[in-house]
Amino acid sequence: MKKFLVLFLLACSALHAQTNVAPLQMTRMQLFNATGQPLAAGCVNFFAAGTSTPQAIYADSAGLFQLPNPLTLDAAGSADVWVTNNAYRIVTNTGTPGQLCSVSLGTQLNVTDNKNIYAIINQGGNFVVANAASDPSGVPGELGYRTDIPCLRIFTSIWDCVVTQVGTQTLTNKTIDISLNTLENSTNTAGHYERNNGTQYVDSTLVASDAQSTYINEGVTGTFVNRLAQLVGVGAVNFPGTTITSGVIGICVSGCGTTGNSQIASSGLLSCQFDGATTANDYVQISSTSAGFCHDSGIASPNFPANGNQVLGRVIETHIGSGLYQMIFGPEARAPGAPPAIPSINSTGLNANVPLTPLVTPALNGFYRASCYVVVTTAALTTSTLPSCQVNWTDADSSIAFNVALTAVNSANTVGSSSLTPAVNAPFAYFFAKTGVQISYQTINYASNPANAMTYALHLRLEGPF
Repeated sequence: MKKFLVLFLLACSALHAQTNVAPLQMTRMQLFNATGQPLAAGCVNFFAAGTSTPQAIYADSAGLFQLPNPLTLDAAGSADVWVTNNAYRIVTNTGTPGQLCSVSLGTQLNVTDNKNIYAIINQGGNFVVANAASDPSGVPGELGYRTDIPCLRIFTSIWDCVVTQVGTQTLTNKTIDISLNTLENSTNTAGHYERNNGTQYVDSTLVASDAQSTYINEGVTGTFVNRLAQLVGVGAVNFPGTTITSGVIGICVSGCGTTGNSQIASSGLLSCQFDGATTANDYVQISSTSAGFCHDSGIASPNFPANGNQVLGRVIETHIGSGLYQMIFGPEARAPGAPPAIPSINSTGLNANVPLTPLVTPALNGFYRASCYVVVTTAALTTSTLPSCQVNWTDADSSIAFNVALTAVNSANTVGSSSLTPAVNAPFAYFFAKTGVQISYQTINYASNPANAMTYALHLRLEGPF
């Protein structure tokens, strides 16, 4: 009774081992002669199916040790044989004890052709190998389970994981083509997009980080988080000084410094360091007191100040004092400066030629347009000649001085006679004037009776540079 109890307890203990086991089988090939006796010293030839070409057989499951072919059976007519995943033609002959087999030794007993023990596996399409913490050598179509990853594996030319529905898996070297499919968000909400938040793609609306670009940090001044950034070289940025009035491309949001790369956001709702108080909806420009900071320039139109200072956007928070506040940042825009100067001459009561008179001295080479109108305001007692109006300049390309008559002379000697009658000259002239050389005008060919002289009015416009 005591012995039985001990054996029972040992058996119960073994039930809890949870170890994967398999039955021990010592299976060997055994062949028989025509009378049913073991084919001692029999000869077995292994050929490729349908041929007389020998096909390899092995002594081990790993296929490392090849057996002789033809194979000589032992005294029990048996042998331990492993075959490859190929079809075989197997020819069995009687042999001679004590003599190694040859292809023709003995009398042929049996021929079996197109024999493949893998057939059931190949037709089934799945061969599941035991789970393990490493991959075995593989044959295309084999499946395995890695307990250390963990994932179900399949062998093609290499072992690779099978993607599962709920498993968290990292895909590499994959191209996902959705041209004929629908990539659907969890809620499929209109206006939502797949957006990269820095670690993964998520379902979201577009945010400021979607409008970020990568630039090289300039190595001296560099960039600073939540400060403005300007281009200073090929793909390089730093924050602007207090005298900079334009050229800002965005705000540094990450990677800021004097080394490496930074992320510059160029549009959307962003945070910026302000140099002072802010009022919601005021315009934002570049600070002239704190380098790289934003400045609340007031609610006035971006025409103020009229010095071309870049308008960055609008602040959306009201605060007392400096700090980090949110603003709507937009593409580079500059407040328009003063419109091009239009020198104008409006003279009346003239009774002689107007001498050469300066209009403007160009600060740069530029394109200009001049137009003129003259008209008789008092007729002479006898005859008179209304003078023509002339503009003078120096050409910027050739440095040659030019003049052109903008109006024609008129001898009608009646009030209202003008440069338009007769209209034999162009009423305006275009030219490209040289920097630093005056553009001027004059009238020529005035004539009248001195005792009762003709008077006239002159109106001239010079527009540019364009």
